[in-house]
Amino acid sequence: MASQVEQYGAFDASPQPILVFETETGALVDANAAAADLLDYSAEELASQSVATLGLDPERVRAALDGRAETDRWSLDGADGNVRHVTATIRQSGGDGDAHTLAFLRPSAAVGDEEFATAGYSTQQALTELTTHTDDVLWLYTANWQELLFVNDAYEEVFGQPADQLRNDPMALLEAIHPDDHDAVLAAMERLSAGESAQIEFRVGPTENFERWVWVEAQPIFEDGEVVRIGGYTRDVTDRKRRENLLEETRERLSVLHESAPDAVIAADVESGELVQVNGAAEALFGRNRDDLLGSSFTTLHPAEETERYVALFERHVENAAQSTFSQFDDGSWVSAVTGDGERVPVEINARTIELDGRPTVYAIFRDVSERKRTQEQFEALTEMARELVEVETRAEAFDVATRTVEAHLGYQFAAVWTPTDDGLTVSSMGDRATELVDGFLDLSHPRGSPVWEVFEAGAVREVPEVGEDFTATDAPVESMLLVPLEDHGILTIAAETDDSFDEVAVHLATILGGHLTAVLDRLDQERELEGYRTELERSNESLQQFAYIASHDLQEPLRMVSSYVDLLAMEYEDELDEEASEYVEFAVDGAERMRSMIDALLEYSRVQTRASEFEPVDMEAVVEGAVQSLSLMIDERDATVDVESLPTVTGDHDQLGQVVQNLVKNALEHAGDEPPTVRISVAETDGAYRFAVADDGVGIPESRQETIFDIFQSDAATRDGTGIGLAVCERIVTRHGGDIWVESTPGTGATFYFTLPSSDQVSPGGVYNDD
Repeated sequence: MASQVEQYGAFDASPQPILVFETETGALVDANAAAADLLDYSAEELASQSVATLGLDPERVRAALDGRAETDRWSLDGADGNVRHVTATIRQSGGDGDAHTLAFLRPSAAVGDEEFATAGYSTQQALTELTTHTDDVLWLYTANWQELLFVNDAYEEVFGQPADQLRNDPMALLEAIHPDDHDAVLAAMERLSAGESAQIEFRVGPTENFERWVWVEAQPIFEDGEVVRIGGYTRDVTDRKRRENLLEETRERLSVLHESAPDAVIAADVESGELVQVNGAAEALFGRNRDDLLGSSFTTLHPAEETERYVALFERHVENAAQSTFSQFDDGSWVSAVTGDGERVPVEINARTIELDGRPTVYAIFRDVSERKRTQEQFEALTEMARELVEVETRAEAFDVATRTVEAHLGYQFAAVWTPTDDGLTVSSMGDRATELVDGFLDLSHPRGSPVWEVFEAGAVREVPEVGEDFTATDAPVESMLLVPLEDHGILTIAAETDDSFDEVAVHLATILGGHLTAVLDRLDQERELEGYRTELERSNESLQQFAYIASHDLQEPLRMVSSYVDLLAMEYEDELDEEASEYVEFAVDGAERMRSMIDALLEYSRVQTRASEFEPVDMEAVVEGAVQSLSLMIDERDATVDVESLPTVTGDHDQLGQVVQNLVKNALEHAGDEPPTVRISVAETDGAYRFAVADDGVGIPESRQETIFDIFQSDAATRDGTGIGLAVCERIVTRHGGDIWVESTPGTGATFYFTLPSSDQVSPGGVYNDD
């Protein structure tokens, strides 16, 4: 049987298990190596087993002898006692003299089996198709490799060598194999001839520069204990090999990157916490050699007194994230690595959990962030300096805060502030280190035209990497300097004992510091100016109070005397005075009275500030009611009507607000036309304020006078009863309350006076309070 199968292909070398039965008796007569491996027998042992021994039903096997193809599920007993469940495609041989039946076994059912079993193919056709349509090279040699018994058409495609060349010279196979692989191939051939199986990879294809890789699996075939043939298959694995090579190259590149990375890289086993990989940068960062690091716990990379904290950090990463970044703890403290000599180094850790050699591993990159930490601390120092500067009250205090911050917190050695004079720049403040450097606080200066003066005039921050005495004004050992102009206030100099000490971050920090200091110096100048204004205002108020005293005492007395004597003159000589003289007397008395009224009005105007009251909630309806009541006689005389809307409560001075309403209503009544006047008082809320309106239907106000009507002594020329101060008083009171006042009018149709008062009770009253 074996010789018959050999002519159809490599029966023994086929990777599919095949059993051969005698059609007439149903006896098992042969099996290939794959079937023997499946059932844990040698080929000779398996061929000697009965159908029943293998767990097969003989009736089921003989049912195939009627010429029909069947596919059946079998449970075969192996030599090891275990059962193999297979799908058997049984094909009765047709036309072969030995009348055998073949059973092709598969571990599971496949549609192809049924198709094959029912296709009506002969055994010869089936085996021919098996060898023709596979991409694998199936081959069969004699045991001594001197005769090629079979090779399929795939050989030429895979090996790049004509199959006829191999048939004519079986050892021509070596010509299709890379010379460097000959020894390995010949050694495998010897093992096969000696009865051992073989698996091997090598390169083939002389026409392709031997760039094709193949995988060979072969088995010896025994008869009577002797190796008589060697069969096997060869599979093209070039694509897989390329992928493997690419993967290996990638691993090598990653290994190079891992080793050459500027940051420390470590890998720690998740379960044990032991370090399984470190790179050269890790040795440098931690100050320990690779042998010392490998196998140690990851906790040795951190401060020993904080072990629990770092174990919790490690566990949090493993449990919650495939990738994590740590640089600071929740309390703001920095994550630290510790060197071999115990020094702490702030680090940022980027960690990722990966599979390494089949075990979960934390792969972490440690980056030294000392510079980042220093920069952050410098910004925090600047922030603290800004808070301190808000509290300073003098320029000297501001200079001291700035120089102290530079030397103590920004990490620079020497700081000084220079202020301008007629001759140049003179040192006004120095930090402690700078003072020590120049052996005390000396009278140092930079004259006009010097390099430092030129930077001051230019107004831009300048870095000087190498300096001389023309920059330091001393022979101090200073090598580099930052010059920070403070606008008109002067210049801040920051110096270091080494050259090129200032990078972009330093320039940026110095610019921010200079901006803060300049803003504070501007504020101090403004406060000094305001203090001058306040002092002048106080003097002015004192003068005004003095004037009020004079007006109320010294000026009033002569007027009273003039008025009294004129009245006495009129009474004594009434009969003797002619009409013209009597008119002169009346003019004198009227003038004195008007002068007294004007003095009283001026006193009233001045006392808006000096005799004001504290602000309190004021019911404007009650204020208007009081003002209208005070003017009741005037209202009755003019047969006037006063309409008042519902009014709010505001914050202010009750008496002064009553004076505003009374003056405006009185003004409306005085400027009424021939008809009985109507005055309307209303309010509207807008933009956080109450806008009050006092409207009349009188003669109106010419546009030319509307802008000056609130000035002192700007009464209507047609009405001489008033003093011309009432509206000025209104403006001063409204201004004290944080509001505005204005008039809108069209001549002939009346006028409306508006004034606003803040609706918030947070208004602060202006003025000075006293009882003088």
